[in-house]
Amino acid sequence: MNMKGLEVLVSWRGGPQIGLIRKKIFPAHPLGALKKKGTAGDLLALEEPLREATRRSLESAHRRKRTGLVLDVTPPDAAVTFPKRAIAKIIAQEIYRYVNRTPATSRPLKKIAIAVANKKSAAFFEEMTFGYLRHISAVLGGGPFVTVDVIVRLRGGVVLVKRSNPPFGWALPGGFVDPGESLEEAARRELREETGLCLKDLKQFHTYSRPDRDPRFHTVTTVFTARATGRPRAASDAAQVRVFTPSAWRKLPIAFDHRAILADYLRKK
Repeated sequence: MNMKGLEVLVSWRGGPQIGLIRKKIFPAHPLGALKKKGTAGDLLALEEPLREATRRSLESAHRRKRTGLVLDVTPPDAAVTFPKRAIAKIIAQEIYRYVNRTPATSRPLKKIAIAVANKKSAAFFEEMTFGYLRHISAVLGGGPFVTVDVIVRLRGGVVLVKRSNPPFGWALPGGFVDPGESLEEAARRELREETGLCLKDLKQFHTYSRPDRDPRFHTVTTVFTARATGRPRAASDAAQVRVFTPSAWRKLPIAFDHRAILADYLRKK
């Protein structure tokens, strides 16, 4: 697919190779820095080196004025387990981030190839990566993106969801504001979709806009506080939903800047 003058394609061993690209290819292995950390289920520990290595590969190719880049997504160690869906989304997020922050007129990279092990994997990565890039470009636009998050007080703690998509970790319930939707409507919808809870006493708390607060792209979030009724249950892209006291959530791996948001809330409370 072509994205603002940058061609993104998938290649596999035994299939059409990247010999189509001239010798100026900058070979990179974004999983080279990925080591076996924690348990097999510790996705956050595996996500960070994968995201950082992909970003470094793009920055290095840009700095060296390379016209082509190969991102090899074959794990270097059979003991390393990481969902292909997550790898595809992280790479798509980093490619989008690079394209969106680098004008085409100053971008030496013309082609990025995602190298996978076989034809089956190639079909999967084409569907997942290209679909994600099209969604970001066509549906969400160029950004910054408007989001909402909710600090929900329930049974002496706050409600957090464990994300099933990258960025991994625990987070406040929330998400993107849909066209034609108010912030308050988005907050109620996202909480209902992710936790099954209904909100009471919804109030705006603060807006957070640091460009690096979301590792995927620039998001501006309005945080609300609220009480809730009902029993929390995981839905949408939430793998788990639980209520945590401050002493408990301080020990969790938390996504985005939500640890700082919760700390701000405790101070102002």
